[in-house]
Amino acid sequence: MLNKFNLQKLINIYFRYKYNIDKSTKLGKINIFGNKEHIKIYSRYISNFNRNSNITSISQRYSSKIELAKNSFIRDGVKIEAYGKGLISVGENTTINENSILRTMGKNSIIIGKNSIISWNCQILSSDFHQIIYDGVEKYFEKDILISDNCWIGTNVTILKGSRIRKGSVVQANSLVCDEFPENSLIGGVPAKLIKKNVSWRNLLFHEKRGEYER
Repeated sequence: MLNKFNLQKLINIYFRYKYNIDKSTKLGKINIFGNKEHIKIYSRYISNFNRNSNITSISQRYSSKIELAKNSFIRDGVKIEAYGKGLISVGENTTINENSILRTMGKNSIIIGKNSIISWNCQILSSDFHQIIYDGVEKYFEKDILISDNCWIGTNVTILKGSRIRKGSVVQANSLVCDEFPENSLIGGVPAKLIKKNVSWRNLLFHEKRGEYER
């Protein structure tokens, strides 16, 4: 009997065959579009199997490439879209949380390093997707984005073309990033500015998440 569960299993098998998805990857609700030679997925999880969540979408066109490294986590409702000749690369042990968007166009790329966290509802856009012309002079509409290893990007952050966030940095929630910043920076604001240097961060332990600690 073909029920919803069995149908999803069939869809997952089809996607693994078509899109070079590692056999150990666990797939939830996901749509994938593009050339199988340009999409390489080694993630540990894509989507969280939440029936009420938005569908995760991975789209590739032309000669662009998408690479999701080993043990990366791609949560529900994430959209990863590469159009043109660029690359979207997510490093090992990096998490992209719910409803975030990564999008390229033209020749530019989005590179995210290892052990980083992209929080909920973030937008990482390496193109303006249109072009502004000043006094007849065409301005660049695209530039690469780099988010280095061990970075934490807060919820609702927008990261625009040309941004470079170096290793160990933290971006405050609701910030708009459109510049370059050194390692171990605390960044925040609209537009984002350097707030503090020599910062570090860590994931909370389970007992801390449960509130089992003394203040």
